[in-house]
Amino acid sequence: MEGDNIAYIKVGDQETLDSALRRFKKKVENEGIIKEFRERQYFTKPSLATHKHDRELEHKTKRKKLLAEKKQGNQSKKPQRRYN
Repeated sequence: MEGDNIAYIKVGDQETLDSALRRFKKKVENEGIIKEFRERQYFTKPSLATHKHDRELEHKTKRKKLLAEKKQGNQSKKPQRRYN
């Protein structure tokens, strides 16, 4: 089966149920099982996935540029919002 993401933990004799559940949740989160489930929950057209990826890259580059300017002390004015 594709994507066999099965998270399991061994519960110790002296371990409480709360601590075991906490460890299990952390393991599921680290393995990305929930994230993968949410991504596969609905079909996304490849063109939309590419578009979303490009937008994210654009946002990251813009953010890095603003942070670099801020470090240099060249804080530019806040961009004015356009209201249509």
